[in-house]
Amino acid sequence: MAGVAAPLGWLGYEVAVPALLAELRPRYRPPAGLDADGKAAWAGRLEPERFRAVVRALGRIGDRRAVGPLAVWLSEGDYVYRSLVPGALAAIGGPKARRALLECARTSRIYDLDHFRVECAAALADTA
Repeated sequence: MAGVAAPLGWLGYEVAVPALLAELRPRYRPPAGLDADGKAAWAGRLEPERFRAVVRALGRIGDRRAVGPLAVWLSEGDYVYRSLVPGALAAIGGPKARRALLECARTSRIYDLDHFRVECAAALADTA
């Protein structure tokens, strides 16, 4: 895939995959010191920059255990999160990643727009 750094799998980073996958789940424990409104606003949030780093790392490691949890994000969540996933799936490659990207390219819509389908199709073309 053009513009993507070399895979990290050969360095043995696969041991980090379970911890990285845990980071894909929304956090329901708000930081200390928030009032009730702040705690309610925090519930289920993910930090976009942290999510971006986790998705990129999973893509660079290339461990296929990440395909299922990443594929869930193709149809759930805000666009800011969803848009990061096709590139990681393309970097990981394999039949399950291709199937997830193909399904997304066929059916996904965000805000009644088709541009995310195009992103998934472009990533599908880049899969290994």
